[in-house]
Amino acid sequence: MKYILILAALLSYGTLASDFYDHKALTEKGETWAQFGIGSLITSAVVAGSYNRAQFYFQSYKPDTSIGFYTNQTCSSINIDHVVSLKDAHDSGASSWSTYKKRTFANDKANHVPSCGRVKSSKGSVGPKDFLRRSNDGKGLEYKIVRFCEYVEKYYAVKLKYELSFGANSKATFQSCDVAI
Repeated sequence: MKYILILAALLSYGTLASDFYDHKALTEKGETWAQFGIGSLITSAVVAGSYNRAQFYFQSYKPDTSIGFYTNQTCSSINIDHVVSLKDAHDSGASSWSTYKKRTFANDKANHVPSCGRVKSSKGSVGPKDFLRRSNDGKGLEYKIVRFCEYVEKYYAVKLKYELSFGANSKATFQSCDVAI
């Protein structure tokens, strides 16, 4: 469970609560800073361990192909996709990692595949079960994932390599690809 520390300060003489706390240091620790104003009362919350993509320092690069990994089709727009998304990693154990380990994970090419832009966008930060569901959910962005089991195997290998939890994953999805979690 994430710990929430509520700090309160009165707004007076133009001084904001953020003047009293080091925002940069908090975000580098993986904490998110938010302020909610109610009249002259500023309530600030520091949420320890909140996900923030910037904490991973991913250095994007152009794929050397125009073929999307998941669909095996040529894409008009192609990007690098994290097989295990940064948010998935954060939620399954990376929240306690050092900055160095987060950066290493984010830039590990074993966790990268070229993906058509719309497929990558549809996949978002979900795991295999929800990615498969989103691929044919009837919302107009349907696509066929032709390398689904290869994706599941890569996902599994990355999670093992970085000792990330499979707690939020569906065992049945892995079993359908002969991968035991």
